[in-house]
Amino acid sequence: MLEAAWLDSLRPWTRDDLNKDLEALALSGQLWGDRDNLTRQLLAPSPEIPAGLDHRGLCTLLGVALLGIRFGGIPVSGVRREIPIVVRGRPFTFHEARYEIVLRAIKSKAC
Repeated sequence: MLEAAWLDSLRPWTRDDLNKDLEALALSGQLWGDRDNLTRQLLAPSPEIPAGLDHRGLCTLLGVALLGIRFGGIPVSGVRREIPIVVRGRPFTFHEARYEIVLRAIKSKAC
């Protein structure tokens, strides 16, 4: 499924594509929320997916989470290092938690 979404992303974008991605980004706050919500979502057997967030939107958010993992950990002078979110003994950075939640949401929609 992820492969099909990736191949689909190679075609030229349309205005409708942009609108769908913007809708997914608007719903991301409901999926991820703050640190407490990230922890709650990670503890749940399956994440609570906001209404209106479809497979394509989840794939968009997966890309956002991957960008965060790749570029979000760059140290910034004067900014303290983030405290990991620990769930069942496993530490997650903020961006890793977002990625894990979206990945679980995609898997739960596939079943």
